[in-house]
Amino acid sequence: MMAGPGRPMKPISDEADPIVAAFVEQIRDLVQDTVQDRPVGDLAQFGPLARSTFMHALSGQRMPTRQTMDGIIDSIARYKDLSLEEHRDLRNKWRAELEATLHLVRGESYLYIAGSGKTQNVIYGLMGGDQQVTSMINGVSGVLDVETAQVLADQAQAERNTGAEPTPAPGVTVAAAALDHALDRLEEAAQEVAQARQTLRLALERAGEKPPK
Repeated sequence: MMAGPGRPMKPISDEADPIVAAFVEQIRDLVQDTVQDRPVGDLAQFGPLARSTFMHALSGQRMPTRQTMDGIIDSIARYKDLSLEEHRDLRNKWRAELEATLHLVRGESYLYIAGSGKTQNVIYGLMGGDQQVTSMINGVSGVLDVETAQVLADQAQAERNTGAEPTPAPGVTVAAAALDHALDRLEEAAQEVAQARQTLRLALERAGEKPPK
């Protein structure tokens, strides 16, 4: 990756967290595609970040903050003279990727599918041994088992690659999973209420008081 003619960027350290490094490599590619043969650092002058902050975010030493990520996108949007809608879409895409990566850095599995059709963006990471993952597809959230999440992620990615409109099946699956999860919680809550009532009844009886009806 080049920062400009004859000026390669320093590689990300092998000691960097591999998840952070992978995310930052994507940012570096995005930035490099934007400036082409110009020095990468020059892009900072088009946005709110100091050049040192901008370059540090590309070093891979730590995850960029949301504010820093927004600043990088602001620089790119102004440099490329993007429309307000294009700027917003690009910012939202990278906010989603940042959020998903933060889940993975914390050791949590995460599946995020945002947008639709050609603008659909799929980010997912299934950590070994996990039985369930938090999932969001087209604004519908639910908890899915790993196998189902993988199938839906692959399906959404295939739709995105072909430019096809997303089918409703993934959203229906997630919605059904969310309903099942809510019903399970409701059943558990009902059991807890019944147990609490029984405990209260026994306590009142021992105290010689009349239990409530």
